[in-house]
Amino acid sequence: MSNAAIGNGQVGSGYRYTFVGLAEYALSKRTEVYGTVDFDKVSGAASVELPGRNNQTGVALGLRTIF
Repeated sequence: MSNAAIGNGQVGSGYRYTFVGLAEYALSKRTEVYGTVDFDKVSGAASVELPGRNNQTGVALGLRTIF
């Protein structure tokens, strides 16, 4: 994704690359485990969103029960 951002009072351009993955596994008819992972990489003026770095990774795991 290309965008324009304002950083230090100047407008510039940059790119943001995003990857998201999701997996689910049914343990039973009512219960499942799930996991997600996301990765962002930014360049240019888009790095204003992640100060001090140019990438970010997030991970989540969970257990879901349906009543």
